Amino acid sequence: AEQSGNEMKQQLSKVLHEYSEQQAKLATLKADLEDRKRNGSELRRQVKKLDDDMQRLVYQQDI
Repeated sequence: AEQSGNEMKQQLSKVLHEYSEQQAKLATLKADLEDRKRNGSELRRQVKKLDDDMQRLVYQQDI
């Protein structure tokens, strides 16, 4: 009975270790996703600004 108790503990600690590794990976992925979202909206903002600048230049040429 003692042996199987130790095996259970080993299995449990292994499972917990793998679980925490997966949690860490998930946290990293989530952080990466948040960064991409932030960068994405920043990129859209820059593109819009560039677009507005181009429009302004075009209008100035037309006058």
